[in-house]
This record gives sequence, C-alpha cells and structure tokens, in this order.
Amino acid sequence: MGGVSKIALELASAQSALGHNIEIATIRAADEPVTERYEGVLIRRFDQSRFVPRPYSRSLVATLKGGQRPDVIHTHNTFLPLNISARLLAKTTGAAYFTTPHGTLDPVLLHDHSARALKKRLYISAVERRNFNAADAMIVNTDDEANWARASGVEAAIRVIPNGARAASACPPELVAAFRRRWNLPSSGPCVLYVGRLVPKKQVREIVAAFAELYRASPNSCLLLAGSRDEDASYVRRIDADIAALGLAVGVRWLGHVDEDHKAAAYANATVFVHASLSEGMPMAVLEAMGAGLPCVVTPGTKMTSVADQGGVREVALGDLGAEIAAFVADERARSRIAAQGFRLATTQFSWTYVAQLICEVYEEAIARHGR
Repeated sequence: MGGVSKIALELASAQSALGHNIEIATIRAADEPVTERYEGVLIRRFDQSRFVPRPYSRSLVATLKGGQRPDVIHTHNTFLPLNISARLLAKTTGAAYFTTPHGTLDPVLLHDHSARALKKRLYISAVERRNFNAADAMIVNTDDEANWARASGVEAAIRVIPNGARAASACPPELVAAFRRRWNLPSSGPCVLYVGRLVPKKQVREIVAAFAELYRASPNSCLLLAGSRDEDASYVRRIDADIAALGLAVGVRWLGHVDEDHKAAAYANATVFVHASLSEGMPMAVLEAMGAGLPCVVTPGTKMTSVADQGGVREVALGDLGAEIAAFVADERARSRIAAQGFRLATTQFSWTYVAQLICEVYEEAIARHGR
C-alpha cells in the first residue's frame, strides 16, 4: 500500500491513538476482506457497483446514510464520484466536512496539454469545485498547494498542515545482509536510492543522468530504483535506453515495488536518498527516508524548501544534481548532520502524532461551529 491510501490509513491510525473513533469506508479490491481493523481503525470495504462511474458503490453510500451520524467526514482524493455522496451526507447529517486533494490540483498535472488533463479540468469545473467549496476547510500540505487550490477556484477555507511520516524501525541485520546479497551490492562504494513512481513527473531519467556523474568518478557506486515498471512502460523503456547509453547497466538495480521490510533494508543499505520530482505536494517518500535516518538530496519541485531551510534535507537545482550528489557522497560529516536533523524533524513536526493533533484541532473547531 502506498500513496493516498497509506497516508489516509496512517493518519486515521494516529487519530485513533489519540482516542478518537475513526472509520474508513472505501471501495473493495477483489482480494481484500470486507472488514478489517488496523491499529484501532475499522476499515469497511464495499463492492464497486455495476453500470456506474468508477469508483462508486451504492452499498457504501446506503450504509453511511443509514449508520451512526458522524461528527466529521473527510475525503482524501479528487475526481471520485463518491465525493458527491460525502458532501451530501455531510449536509444532511450536519457533520463537519473536509477535503484533502493530495497534490491532484498540481498545475503540472492539470495543464500538460493532454486529453487527460483537459478531462480533469472539466471535472473540477463541473463537479469537484462544488464539493471543495462546500467543505468547512480544505486541508493541504504546503503553501504552494494552497495556491494551486485557489487557482482551481477553491473558495473554502484552506488550512496548511504537513504530511506525516512514521519513523522506521531498525532493520534487522540479517535482512540488511540478505538485501545486499540479493541485489549484489558492492562491498564498498556509495548506494543512491530512489523510491517512488516511475513516471515523467518524478524525473527519474534526470536522476539516472545525475548518477552517471557519480558512477564515472566511483565505478563501485550503485543506483537503486524502487518502483513498479508497469505504470508507464514507455517511460521505463526510455529510462532503460538512458542507462544503456550512459554505460550504467552494471551500476543500476531495478528493485521493483518494495514492501515495508524491503524498503527498510533499502534504506539501511543506501548512502543517500534522491528525489527530483518536477512538482509535488509533500512527498511521503522523502519524509519516510528522513524518518529512516537517511540523508536526502531533493530538487525545488519537491516543495521541501522549508525543510531544507531547517537543515533537514539538501536542496539543489536539477542541473546541479549530479555534482551535488557526488559532493554529498564524499562529505560524510555533511551527510551525518543532515541525516540527524532530518530524523529529528521527521519524528517531531512531521510525526503522525503531531500531524493528527493539528488536524483534530481543525475538526474540533468545525464541530463546535456546527453545534455538535
């Protein structure tokens, strides 16, 4: 599980730990249980209805209408027909209502001149904007995301609250060693790690090109790419071509999708984490790497400038990424300093407990206004 699903689940878990009764209602995948408990959170899954836009479930909507009146309804995605039902349910029950777009209003996604981007803009204009503006507040992760929302016609109150991250547990030494053996990592030499989607927005080709500078200076170095190769096969083929053209076949490891155990082992074996996205809300991948104590190099599009200003990551221009990675790898003192500060920030102002407290305070203000 990753992306929005993981964010919503981790937030719900942290809110539950604070003593709140949290339920998640969602569409059921074929192999998922109908109900499940995760760290105090009840997850209820409903089958997709036939002959209606996906994803939508009439049984989900009917159950929510007939169930206990909620104090808060919080939707965690955009472009879903279920958001209309959530808005109407909040109106009829008097529940406080919140939306979180999770980066879906990014102009890079909405204005790339593709048919898909046009459909998204039309859907926002015709449907989703009404959902947004009915909310007590939209919760976004950064000031940039707040500006994107205003540019998309959001008139509701906007509250800026960061994403959270769960500090990684220490990876058992046997898993660390097994990971090294499986991927034939060099006994000496730095390992650069990327975890995320393999799509153009993430600028993975640029990461590969940047790694080439390090590889030329240090042939024992390696680049670990963790992510599914299936989401955008044509883009992955271009990455493969770049790797071949740059003579990096020996230095690059394709990890595929990694579960939490393998991700922890990847963190433990990496020297530095790199993220070079063209544009983001606030990338969970970077926060998780910080929470694992891994020094991070990012580009401005990741929207981590405020963290860089606090010394928690190193932010560099995309054109300087290769030289900066090489210099960073060579400077153990700088890596240690940034890793320590990144971990401190990940476990304080980006901890799920702290983020959940901030969001619950926003909830409680709205509940009071609703007289509940």
